[in-house]
Amino acid sequence: MSINELPSELIILICNEAIHEDNTNKEIKKCKKTILDIIAERNLIILPVAEYFTDGDNFLDKETDSEIITDIVSEHIASLSKTQKDTILCDYGIFKALKLYRDFHVIGCGCNEEDIAYNLTNPKYSKYAIDEIITLIINDEISYDYDWRKNDSK
Repeated sequence: MSINELPSELIILICNEAIHEDNTNKEIKKCKKTILDIIAERNLIILPVAEYFTDGDNFLDKETDSEIITDIVSEHIASLSKTQKDTILCDYGIFKALKLYRDFHVIGCGCNEEDIAYNLTNPKYSKYAIDEIITLIINDEISYDYDWRKNDSK
């Protein structure tokens, strides 16, 4: 994807953010605080995903904090406006966000580069890709659901 293919509003937002560095990460910090406050209110604990699903050799049958935290993050991201999502992407850094998305799909899911490019450039899937990128950013910020990086054998 070239910069010419980006929506003009996003390019303007990028330029404004580059000029007004004092706002950097403001939207991410706000989102992170909201989600962490909800998690704290519900007395949930963020643990590595592997610790949720097993207790030694026994599979846990109960609903876990992990499932609830995933729902909290998903619901919060669904409630964000397009402008807020664009701001999070700009705050985090577009190239850094695309690398995170790529790494998640290659390392965590075993996808190939062509599938990733297709999901980002196909209008049918690109909205979902943006939401997934935002989810990855927020999960990274709250140190949640990052075990997928352990699949990297390089």
